[in-house]
Amino acid sequence: MDTSREDTMFNRDTMIDVIIPADSTNASLKIMTQKTIDSLIASEDMKFNIVVVDGNKNTTGFKGVKTITYNFSFNYNKCVNLGLEYGNSDVVAICNNDLLFDRLWLTKTLEAMGETYMSASPNNKTSLKMGIIEGYQVEKILLGWCIVVKREVFNKFKLDESVNFWYSDNIYGEQLKRAGIKHILVLHARVVHLTSRTLKVVRNKSSITIEQKKLFKKWKDEN
Repeated sequence: MDTSREDTMFNRDTMIDVIIPADSTNASLKIMTQKTIDSLIASEDMKFNIVVVDGNKNTTGFKGVKTITYNFSFNYNKCVNLGLEYGNSDVVAICNNDLLFDRLWLTKTLEAMGETYMSASPNNKTSLKMGIIEGYQVEKILLGWCIVVKREVFNKFKLDESVNFWYSDNIYGEQLKRAGIKHILVLHARVVHLTSRTLKVVRNKSSITIEQKKLFKKWKDEN
């Protein structure tokens, strides 16, 4: 597959919406979120419209971004749906607040997507291989902590909010599959996931982790 820049509709003048669900009620989480933002801005020469959807109603915000506060119990997909209202770019990156971005990760991802693909994840590992892998396997191909999506996907469906955190990416994968939209992993684009740092300071972890499996199963059975 030719992944040259000529094959993609995007360039360095393209505005990219970036949505980061977060909770800065803990000081360490606010520091981590700001590091994610700083890493993102330094990773590309593109223009970013960064929207942090934050659960801290008393937040003073983050440098270089729009900060939107929510007044509901944390729900990852609901935060993303809210963040989508604060941009209109053709491309949206949905990012966790515990990421470090390699240089040109997004350029490589967009080049791999080209005109063919509408949803992609950068790799979490250093890979000597170039190219892509198609599929919906969560944590292997569909890496839910960083997804690049063409906004037209959300004209086909709204992210379902049946789960709060874990399995949000499973639901997204199912929605893609049902809409006939392929997802790819871009092997040579890299974003480091710091492995659920947020969960270390959450009091009731089960409410957003293991309890979500039942909710996901229920959603699949009913839809």
